[in-house]
Amino acid sequence: MTKKQHIPKALREQCWVQNFGEKFKHSCFIGWCSNTINVFDFHVGHNIPESKGGKLCLENLKPICSRCNQSMGSQYTITEWLKLDRNTNQKQCCCIIC
Repeated sequence: MTKKQHIPKALREQCWVQNFGEKFKHSCFIGWCSNTINVFDFHVGHNIPESKGGKLCLENLKPICSRCNQSMGSQYTITEWLKLDRNTNQKQCCCIIC
């Protein structure tokens, strides 16, 4: 198993600005998720996970909350995760807050 690549700060910032502009905080990129993220506290999720050949490039990255990122793991792409509904995802979720 190869180690995940570190996401450089500049790429994290570009990911935020490309998706949310200059807003300080925003709801998670996942439309059905009610979590709020901000420029200092968000995960950069891979649409196609690195484990499935996804690249560390702006086109493959989205700003999401830690709950969504950890819950989808490498099992789902962000595109697939967006299509699931909240109730389905609560059953899939690995955290204790759902």
